Amino acid sequence: MRSQVRRIGAEVPPRRSDRIHADAKPSSSIVHTDHPVGITASSIRRIARRAGVLTISNDVYLEGTRCYDNVIGTLVHEVCINAKHARRASVSMDDVRAVLRERDLVVFK
Repeated sequence: MRSQVRRIGAEVPPRRSDRIHADAKPSSSIVHTDHPVGITASSIRRIARRAGVLTISNDVYLEGTRCYDNVIGTLVHEVCINAKHARRASVSMDDVRAVLRERDLVVFK
């Protein structure tokens, strides 16, 4: 059995836990912005190009994002209400179809 000999005055290496926490970054990397996040500028540009738009103002991106978030937010809210009304915990495609039919936005047959 070999014994470990440490020299007097020798530097003791830091423990692993000390090394991790010394230079640790904050655990949360959430970036708070002033504009809502949900659809990218390139997606808005792609939709506008399909509609025939040639030049796009910077205001269009912010307004397009707001409209998209509003439509999707209300759609998801109504779909959840339909699922709760049917006493189900999960949402089905029939709930989505019913909400789209109520709004006259029939996408699925």
